Amino acid sequence: MPSRGFTLLEMLVMLVIAGLTTAWALPAWRRQLLQGQVDRYAENLEAGLFDLKAKAGKEKISFIATPPARDSFLEPWQLVEFTKPDGTRINGSDGRLCVIEGDNDPACNADAALNRRDPDFRFLKLENTKQAREVEIMIHLKGGQTTFEITPPGTINHDDVVFVIRSRHHASMTNQPLKQRCVLLSGNGYLHRGNWNQSTSQCDSS
Repeated sequence: MPSRGFTLLEMLVMLVIAGLTTAWALPAWRRQLLQGQVDRYAENLEAGLFDLKAKAGKEKISFIATPPARDSFLEPWQLVEFTKPDGTRINGSDGRLCVIEGDNDPACNADAALNRRDPDFRFLKLENTKQAREVEIMIHLKGGQTTFEITPPGTINHDDVVFVIRSRHHASMTNQPLKQRCVLLSGNGYLHRGNWNQSTSQCDSS
């Protein structure tokens, strides 16, 4: 008995079903991809801040940070990273991270002519990652605060800072909004990763 092939109508139906499935799946896949990039960068930042606090305790030093900008979303290298997308180094002379105690030379006093700095003192252990090129970051300080401190574990400095991370493509995801993640470094040394609440300017629990 000869095998029966697909009719033109059956092929058209299959194509329509495949098209509808793709139209539904692609936006969901893209949202998952973009959200994953935001989440991984937030995790990387939290780990970097934890490592920096641990180094402060080990070296018995503290850091003072003066953000180049506050409450404005910028690319990570403009606020917290010392490596630009093209691989060149930022010397940190803008005061984004300086040692304020101990015998170590301040990280912000690196050689500007050589465009480099001490790689041991940085907000993130991993810079210029794929996720870094796909997110934007904002630093939120309370009141008229212009600086914040990173001190050894167990110390209190009364300065809170929130790092907010969002996707560079957030504006194109109006139908499936992306969550903005945040990392809170409180004055009492508490480090917390969560969701950014724009209405209250708080870093809520995940």
